[in-house]
Amino acid sequence: MKKKKNIFVYTTIILALVVVGLVGYIIYDKVNADQEVIEREEPTPINKEVVKELDITKCNNGVEGVTYSKPKVVTNAYGLEVKVNDDKLGVTVFVEGTGVFNKNVSTITSHERDESNYSLFVNGFEKKIDKVFIGEFGQDATGISLIYLMEDKTVSYTRLFKKNYDENNTLYFTLNNVSESNNDLIFNVDDDYSEIKDIVGIYNAQYNIPNGGGASTVIASLKDGSFYDLSKFMEF
Repeated sequence: MKKKKNIFVYTTIILALVVVGLVGYIIYDKVNADQEVIEREEPTPINKEVVKELDITKCNNGVEGVTYSKPKVVTNAYGLEVKVNDDKLGVTVFVEGTGVFNKNVSTITSHERDESNYSLFVNGFEKKIDKVFIGEFGQDATGISLIYLMEDKTVSYTRLFKKNYDENNTLYFTLNNVSESNNDLIFNVDDDYSEIKDIVGIYNAQYNIPNGGGASTVIASLKDGSFYDLSKFMEF
């Protein structure tokens, strides 16, 4: 009788331990599951301002009757390939000796160049550059320029050709470089478009006047899809 009682006690103890262990496991599993749910919760999304696509009909400084067309982003054209330097305070332009730009250097200006490849370097920046583009203003190669979208969302530029007049008021062009070193040309940033801010994109485009004429220009777009015609801020 005593032996059966001992077996009953042992069995009860073992069952109690099993029950306690099972309850502990269930609690542990639930806590871990809850913790996993907490860890996997997505962060509350931050509302970001939407940048709309360029609307080529919405010029902020346009002239009545003038329309715009054929917008395109240009970073490699006319035998020029542009690159922002690592410090973001300068630009390097690789020039193809047989490209459009270099051929026009000799025909437009008195600056003779051979057909070897070389580089242009642009210095003088006080703000960091985000991107650089090749722009064209007017109807010929004299309007080829470099357009810079700065990190603060403003725009700066460099004319590659400079307009001049002699004593007889005859127009002629020179290169706009400040110096030359080992066949490479050194330029400075000309100026910035201080009138406009919050720029998100730079495009080459065509402007068209009612009588059927027109020319090339560069436009700078805003977040709302509208844009400025940059030719209105500078003379060529």
